[in-house]
Amino acid sequence: MGGGGSKAPFSNTNTDAASPEKLPPLERLPPARYGKHITMLSIDGGGIRGLIPLVILESLEKKLQDLDGKQARIADYFDVIAGTSTGGLIAAMLAAPDEERKRPRFRVQEITSFYKDHGHNIFKRDGLLGLLYRAIPLMPVLMGPKYDGVYLRDRIEEKMKGLTMGDTRTNIVVPAFNVRSMMPVVFSSFGPRRGPWSRLADICIATSAAPTYFPAHNFPIRSSTTNGSQYHHDLVDGGLAANNPTMIAMAMVAQQINHYRNRYFPPRLDYDKLIVVSLGTTYAKEIDSYTAGDVAQWGALRWVRDGPRRTPLFDMLSCANDYLVNVNIAFLFHSKKFQNNYLRIQDVTLAKRKDNVLSFADKYIRIKSVVPLDKDRFLMKTPMKPMDDASEKNIENLVKVGQKLLQMPVAETDIASGYYHYRRKLPVRGTRQKLPTNGQELHRFAKMLSKERKLRLKNQREGRTSS
Repeated sequence: MGGGGSKAPFSNTNTDAASPEKLPPLERLPPARYGKHITMLSIDGGGIRGLIPLVILESLEKKLQDLDGKQARIADYFDVIAGTSTGGLIAAMLAAPDEERKRPRFRVQEITSFYKDHGHNIFKRDGLLGLLYRAIPLMPVLMGPKYDGVYLRDRIEEKMKGLTMGDTRTNIVVPAFNVRSMMPVVFSSFGPRRGPWSRLADICIATSAAPTYFPAHNFPIRSSTTNGSQYHHDLVDGGLAANNPTMIAMAMVAQQINHYRNRYFPPRLDYDKLIVVSLGTTYAKEIDSYTAGDVAQWGALRWVRDGPRRTPLFDMLSCANDYLVNVNIAFLFHSKKFQNNYLRIQDVTLAKRKDNVLSFADKYIRIKSVVPLDKDRFLMKTPMKPMDDASEKNIENLVKVGQKLLQMPVAETDIASGYYHYRRKLPVRGTRQKLPTNGQELHRFAKMLSKERKLRLKNQREGRTSS
């Protein structure tokens, strides 16, 4: 499968290797055909707000290490890790191999440190243009991308140098959007349909190329179906296609089983066998902000930018994507009576704007969560900052949001209305029922993932596969 070529040098090494506690390395996760479930992790796009799912993943990795030893990594437990934009970068770093191509290179904590250490320089524009971009809301519309993307590209190249999709320690799925063909492009470790493996660096840069923030990314691919001729990908942020890539990951697995007969998976796909963890990056959803009368006379510029903070068209597309993916997946899992196999963690702030003053109306959480909360229990006391606010204060705040999410009750989607509510528990006479928190639910999923991994290792040694 792999097409990574010679081993690439790495600037830093796995910290566990230098630990005085010598632990045997974990074996690679055996194919899903040796177990009972197919395991998936999905991470939304959202710029610097990628710190929120990273805080949650740190908690999950710690729980897995408590169960299976300190060498445990996220990639040791998931058949597929899907990510869009910043989620695509996180997915690639989770699955990237170490220098010997034997173990995942990064602990989640190291990826979190990458965001904290480099976020400010990634989202930085100096000089007169920087002042103009901060002072004039329409500058990104009139003058091109807000950032040149050089620092981001350089850091990604450092981390992914020499690696291709064929080198990952588990399967990853990363969407982007091709502006030339006007179609989404989905990169995956399941195998290129034509030509050699794409470089991980190119894929990470492409899926993160958010319009108005970073320039589009172009890279060549040599085709194996047209006498070796070369064609180009002309790509921008995968969030234009699927900011929440959960359904894309599920569709890719279904395609591998039903069309390509991929022997990694069992011979048929039963949706009740899926275990899915889906992590959002939060957003502020302003309700009652616009009416048909308001937007009826808008031109193109007003749809793209409304004031210093609001991007109506992008916000509406994001909300629509979030709603449709959530409702469709919730309906699928509920209809099959296995909703306990799906966990969505997300923090969404519903707000109303009156007389240009933003006031919080309701609060929802989604790990799978978005839950109505009392107004004094909002995670965000002020409106959510833009995806490029990498100030020290906002980074600290995003970490706190992730930590608070773990303490909040689990929520689920009402498949009729699309809204979130606390997960209901059957009443027990004489007892006071406590709703499980996202952190407790994450612990339950860690046990499920550990049990599935151990079952596969056992069945692989004994030569048993699922029917």
